Amino acid sequence: MLILAGGMVIILGMVQVSLLNREKVTLERSVGSYTADQARNIANSAADLAIAEVNSNYSWYKSHKKIDGLEILGGEAEVDITQPKQFQLMITATGSFQGQAKTIKVLIERDPFSKYSYFTDTESQQNGRPIWFVTHDTLTGPVHSNGTMYMRGRPVFNGKVTSPHMWKGPSGWRGRSANPQFNKEKNFDADEVEFPVDVPNLVQMSIDDGLRYNEPIKVEFYDDGTVGVSKKGTSSGGGSGRGDHGGHNDWGDFWDNWWGHNENGGSGNNSDHWWENDDGWGNNNGNGQNNGNEYGNGNGNGGNNDNNDGWADPVIHDIDEFNGVISSSDKVEVEGNVNGNVTVHSEDEVKIVGDIYYADNPKDSNGSDDLLGLISDGNVVVAEGAESDHGRKDVVIQASIMAMGESFTVENYRQRNRGQIFLYGGIIQKRRGPVGLVSGTGYTKSYTYDKRLLDMKTPGFPRKNQYSTVYWKE
Repeated sequence: MLILAGGMVIILGMVQVSLLNREKVTLERSVGSYTADQARNIANSAADLAIAEVNSNYSWYKSHKKIDGLEILGGEAEVDITQPKQFQLMITATGSFQGQAKTIKVLIERDPFSKYSYFTDTESQQNGRPIWFVTHDTLTGPVHSNGTMYMRGRPVFNGKVTSPHMWKGPSGWRGRSANPQFNKEKNFDADEVEFPVDVPNLVQMSIDDGLRYNEPIKVEFYDDGTVGVSKKGTSSGGGSGRGDHGGHNDWGDFWDNWWGHNENGGSGNNSDHWWENDDGWGNNNGNGQNNGNEYGNGNGNGGNNDNNDGWADPVIHDIDEFNGVISSSDKVEVEGNVNGNVTVHSEDEVKIVGDIYYADNPKDSNGSDDLLGLISDGNVVVAEGAESDHGRKDVVIQASIMAMGESFTVENYRQRNRGQIFLYGGIIQKRRGPVGLVSGTGYTKSYTYDKRLLDMKTPGFPRKNQYSTVYWKE
């Protein structure tokens, strides 16, 4: 019994020593974990401070590339800022606390405005009247307005929606209500996004390695990767002239493959709304039908240009042989079949005079790299008659559109019904512009966001002054 009792005493003593050692190790680990977490918090806080500074003044980093001795949360931090690429900043922040140090790296970038499916600086017309989002309006992709968004009925938003102002519904309007559907994240207390007033970098790009003009021009794209640029003048009717979309010989197949059998080919009929629905991403019910009949054989006629509109024969350029930027200080007309990545810019007005579509259909091809940006210091306008380019009432526009001076709008939109605008891309504009009325004049709308714009951009497309995070890692 004495031997047994003595053995138990020894075992109990060993267990007590083990428990004490474990408590010591646990305490040390707890202290080590706390100091490591605190060092990490200090590093993250330092990175947050640096990002806040560059977002308030995007050139701030030029005089603050290295910052030492920041006192944060009872410890210290240092920050290094480098520029791995144009429009990108790498922030390396190290936090130190009671002998522990943690380093995090944050890559931030100034996003192009083309990432938005819909952006406005203000939602009101020049006369102060608001333009409403209404039932049948459906928006996909990122949406932002610096103004107040006005809602009637049940518009649908399938992407992130941000604005500094809470949206408003009708007030005392026949008892009708607003019930917008936000199917993704929404933030109506977001920061205002500064809207650019000009694009000097884009102009300089056209001067350096692009195509720059100081007169009105007409730009027509061809599916072989070339673009024709015409100036006002007299045509010889031969030589370098191109046929009307030569080589694309079955427009009926194109429409059927792209849009399917569209039942919305006729005029919009939002009969339950009598107010003006001057813009929006509408899936409006129409009374016409596009059944895919051919436009004609579209074989092209070489240099046979009658040029009744006063344009001289185009000069043909291979898109791969310049930097992709075409700019003029005057008005620019544009249409055609885009094979390449191009930006067309006017310091006056961009006018869409016919269908614009990609040679490699991005709906059918995951690898399509055809992309077009249309940028105007004034308006981007769908011209009178653009819908008759191939004998139909509708017009196809595949592009990311930016109207910095005013709006994306339609010429004489109050005068007659012209079918639908099939837009595949995005619209960024200073002021939301009218494209038609619910009475039936102008166009109804079928707008689809080109999701490739989340990762792709056209050359020189304007960027936000604020930075967004590409990645944040330890």
